[in-house]
Amino acid sequence: MGITSNSPTPQTKCVVSDHRVEVLDVLVNSAIAELSLSLFGKFQAFCPPLDLVKKCVATRWKLKGSVTSSAMANGFFLFSFINQSNMATILTDGPWTYRNSNFLSLCKWKPNLDPWSDLGVVTPMWICLPGLPLEFWNLEILKGITNSFGNFLAIDSITQYKSHLLFVRVHVNVAINTVFPTKVILSLSWTLGFNK
Repeated sequence: MGITSNSPTPQTKCVVSDHRVEVLDVLVNSAIAELSLSLFGKFQAFCPPLDLVKKCVATRWKLKGSVTSSAMANGFFLFSFINQSNMATILTDGPWTYRNSNFLSLCKWKPNLDPWSDLGVVTPMWICLPGLPLEFWNLEILKGITNSFGNFLAIDSITQYKSHLLFVRVHVNVAINTVFPTKVILSLSWTLGFNK
């Protein structure tokens, strides 16, 4: 059985055979190219309605050019940009929140992302560790702490040079479905806890 589109060009032809659908590579590659300027994201605490997400994006992101926000299955959103620069700005300038407490985890869209299975989807995120005693402001110790819930990427320059001592700021790759602890216990010859 064959199915063809109304278009006379052979590039848009799809063939169905025994429940298998074969799609020409040119169509898939075109869609991948279009989606390459998109970010895939999910809010950590709750999923706000799409109209509120669009308003939040318009007021908080302040991009030169537009961004299209689309709701997906399982509480995910797709944010499509008009250029690489805008997308990179949003990806690196976070973390982004809705109502100052609902964090938005973002990662670059990639083929075969399944919103019903967010396992394996990772996103870079800046996290803050307030109240960490100064003797733990060591790169290797910070790697150990953050590697317990993600993969360490970097610390910011303020943390590195101890320009302020209010909190440590660490960049980590985390699974998009990570639930962060409100308290981290550091085990030494004595036990010390500090709140997030």
